[in-house]
Amino acid sequence: QFNPFACRVYPFSLEIVDENLVKVNIHENALCKSIRSTSLSKSDNKRILRELHELVRDELKARV
Repeated sequence: QFNPFACRVYPFSLEIVDENLVKVNIHENALCKSIRSTSLSKSDNKRILRELHELVRDELKARV
């Protein structure tokens, strides 16, 4: 089943600034209440961002 890149990274969107810089935007209105209310110490944002980074890296490699 085809899963578009934009859907895989939702609720984030990416803006390619140049070949070395990708800006990550977070659509806060799309986040559920439990994510918004999570404290930084209990957050798994680092893991999420690492996974997002891997997706972006793989997508950029596929486009070359």
